Amino acid sequence: MKTYLIAAFIAFGCVQNAFATADGPDHYRVVRVQPGDTLNIRAKPSAQASIVGKIPANARGIENLGERWPAYYADIAPEEGDLTGFSKEERKALLTGNTWLKIKYKNMAGWVRSKFLAE
Repeated sequence: MKTYLIAAFIAFGCVQNAFATADGPDHYRVVRVQPGDTLNIRAKPSAQASIVGKIPANARGIENLGERWPAYYADIAPEEGDLTGFSKEERKALLTGNTWLKIKYKNMAGWVRSKFLAE
């Protein structure tokens, strides 16, 4: 019985780790933003959405909240052309690299373009 419980705990721990890393890194840093400029945090994943905060160009420790727009997963490969199930707007975003990540920086949470963040 103990062996089964230990095996179950080990298996559960492995599955948990797979889910934790599937969403990307825990924290990001800002890239491709000129010194002295800032990265806007938006209320929604859109350049037209209201700005809810700003992140300095040299910022680190930006928390990944685990959401992205358009939502896609490793088993769906938009870069390989499989865009079945995506809306017209989502397909355009994926093809043009206009993807967004939900983040938290200090006490501000919202959406930023993924191209401005790196591990």
